[in-house]
Amino acid sequence: MKKVKVSLKSKSNNSYEILIEHGLAKKLGKKIVSSGFGNKYCIITDSNVEGIFGNTLLSDLRSGGAKAEIIVFPDGEKSK
Repeated sequence: MKKVKVSLKSKSNNSYEILIEHGLAKKLGKKIVSSGFGNKYCIITDSNVEGIFGNTLLSDLRSGGAKAEIIVFPDGEKSK
């Protein structure tokens, strides 16, 4: 797994790290729950991404003991 820091210069430090790993989407829910960040999550996505990752992530979060819901918007410019 590779961590990349995204540095944002502003009045406050808005920098953050992103994780890059082949197949990470299949493990992401379990990694989030095991991080201890919290136990309630809401996935907000569009209908295209839901079909690819949404339900897998939702299932992984729930199987890890987290309370999780998903909100899906139609894809496209009108939903942005």
